[in-house]
Amino acid sequence: MWTVGSFPDIATRTMPAAEAIVDRLGIEAGERVLDVATGTGNGALVAAERGALASGLDLTPKLLAVAAERATAAGVEVDLTEGDAEALPYEDDSFDAVISMFGVMFAPDHRRAAGELVRVCRPGGRIGVAAWTPAGALDGTSYGGATFNFVNQPANATPIVFRGATTYGTSGGAIFGDYRTDPVARVRIDVRQNSGVPLMFFARFSPGAAGGVALAPTPVMSGGWQTITFSIGPNDSVIYEGPGVTYTTVFSNVTRVQFGVLVPSALAGVDQVFQFDLDNITLLPPPCVADVDDGSGVGTPDGGVTIDDLLYYLQTFEAGALAADVDDGSGTGTRDGGVTIDDLLYYLIRFEGGC
Repeated sequence: MWTVGSFPDIATRTMPAAEAIVDRLGIEAGERVLDVATGTGNGALVAAERGALASGLDLTPKLLAVAAERATAAGVEVDLTEGDAEALPYEDDSFDAVISMFGVMFAPDHRRAAGELVRVCRPGGRIGVAAWTPAGALDGTSYGGATFNFVNQPANATPIVFRGATTYGTSGGAIFGDYRTDPVARVRIDVRQNSGVPLMFFARFSPGAAGGVALAPTPVMSGGWQTITFSIGPNDSVIYEGPGVTYTTVFSNVTRVQFGVLVPSALAGVDQVFQFDLDNITLLPPPCVADVDDGSGVGTPDGGVTIDDLLYYLQTFEAGALAADVDDGSGTGTRDGGVTIDDLLYYLIRFEGGC
């Protein structure tokens, strides 16, 4: 991801944040400072300019080369190392301060990466991390922003523009959802791009490196924000990637979510930087569609409620009883021989996907 496009251009826009972190931590001359996921060196360079003994670590040699060039141009020394934020190649308590500028937030395992920051920081040291929030990115209006350059991309290539990871059972994971328990059938996002031509966006869900499901692409016009919705039902148009990959194997254990574009022939090989923004990632239940009542009394979980469904519900959930029940407003059904609003809400959520 980081070797495609023009990340150095966008990195320069975050220099004020690097200066703010260094100021906030009170980094002084002679202190040992590590910038994790340094990229092109923003945090490390600012620390070095303050006289600190600065080190920078990143996974991408191409970005480290840019960081080295910037350090030379600035007349400062920075010890640059290729490495993984989840397994820092340093001894315990090696640094007085550890920072990361919009970098360590991309580590797949946030808990492990955070543990590494703490491990290499001395007792009484300081740790400072700059990261995106759900409310804003580089321009304060989007969840995620990125620049891209198609100079090395042939027509119909499928570069990934955004990527993220699911974290089951946490508020952070709610952005991409728990596909094992949530009645998720659609993903809605707001997208904008300034390429000057329509671009086909696609979504890809993966259980890891073995493969995934790529959803049918949707066109996004150039200019302002546009809302697009991807359907992720097992019968929808999808592309399975990887040996032995099926809809069930992917969505029973989603760990990665990606959004990308198809490179149009008009832009293939064009040396120009384009801006992409992503916002309001929303998981949606199946759409509420009309149901057919055939008088059989057998319900069908198809996104619509009929007399058949309600009869089926009474027979299976309430054992056909119509005795008095207590409605406590919780929306949680109870198998106690009576039908209330709570019971019906429970039925709608569990059987009809919220419709």
